[in-house]
Amino acid sequence: MSIFLPLIFFGISALILNVLMTRIAEQQRTTVGTLKALGYSNGRLILHYLGFGVFAGISGGFLGGLLGYFSSQGLTVMYRMYFTFPNLSSDLYPSVLLGALGISVFFAALGTLRGLHHILRLEPAEAMRLPVPPKGEVLFLENFPPLWKALGFSWQMVLRNIFRQPMRSLIALLSSALGADRNNGRLFFF
Repeated sequence: MSIFLPLIFFGISALILNVLMTRIAEQQRTTVGTLKALGYSNGRLILHYLGFGVFAGISGGFLGGLLGYFSSQGLTVMYRMYFTFPNLSSDLYPSVLLGALGISVFFAALGTLRGLHHILRLEPAEAMRLPVPPKGEVLFLENFPPLWKALGFSWQMVLRNIFRQPMRSLIALLSSALGADRNNGRLFFF
């Protein structure tokens, strides 16, 4: 549990930083292209954006370490009330805190770098232009006009989004399925 659960949370934080840095970099695409055209290297741009991720990793790791230490104090008091241990104390281990902080920064940097990967590969002139919108392809249901028109505009948009982004749709379906309670049909968090 002490290895598996933190890895899940670190992985989720890296994914969130990946999405966040991808969106930030895409919003600042023309600025990045201009800076690259003026001679800024990819390394310098990486250091700029890496500051966001490293700050998130350090602050999250530090706050998580402090919160963990203070919650361990409360758990130690509860253990003393219900159990008899010869010596039970909750100590702060700086080496463990620094190790956890290092792991937190590593995953934050990993998520940040993955989010910047696409934008830094672009040439300056290409980065200064707005991105080309993705080409919409015809769905197989659109080949049957009576059925397609009977669905209505809302369902047409939903089906287009599902079939044009199948990975996102699969992840959303799996997330919903994992959050559902099969005994009474309610979601776990309600």
